Parts: sequence; structure tokens; C-alpha cells
Amino acid sequence: MKSLKPRCLDGDPLGYSATGYILPCARCDMPSLHTGQIKQLVQEKFAIKGVHSVQDVLQSNEWQDFYHMLVNSSDSAPDHCWEYCGTNSKIKREINK
Repeated sequence: MKSLKPRCLDGDPLGYSATGYILPCARCDMPSLHTGQIKQLVQEKFAIKGVHSVQDVLQSNEWQDFYHMLVNSSDSAPDHCWEYCGTNSKIKREINK
């Protein structure tokens, strides 16, 4: 049975996109960032240039909903979360070597 062990909820550092956004992890920064499965986390209101603090971003409804989904509805997690943080992930096994 596959399961998700999100590193972003287990102390891994946040990521930052080349376009100026805080991300759950560095692996989220990809070409489809603004149109893909985490587009709700990279809205203009979350651009680093316009926020008062990282906590403001992380405590927003969008980010809280994302974290809640990872814990309570992981089947809905973005593909890259499964790719890097799924218990059966080949990439995860390579990273842990």
C-alpha cells in the first residue's frame, strides 16, 4: 500500500521559486508552477515582494488547506508530492542513500 510522508511537514526547509514565491519544498519549482497542481499557493498575493512575513503566507487559508489535504486527503496530493515523498518513490529511495 502506498502512503505519503510529506517532507514539508517533517521539518524539511521551504523552497523558493525563481519567480519569487515561497514553496512547500524546492522540488515544487517547475515550469508548470503557475498553472499546475499547486497554483493556489503561487497567487500574486503570496509573492515574496508583497508579503509582510513568511508566517502570513503559511497561515493563509490556501496554505492551510494544502497542508490539511496532505494529511487528511493525500490521494489528492500533487503528482510531484507522490514522486518525491511517496513511500514507494524511487526518487525518495535515491535521496535517502
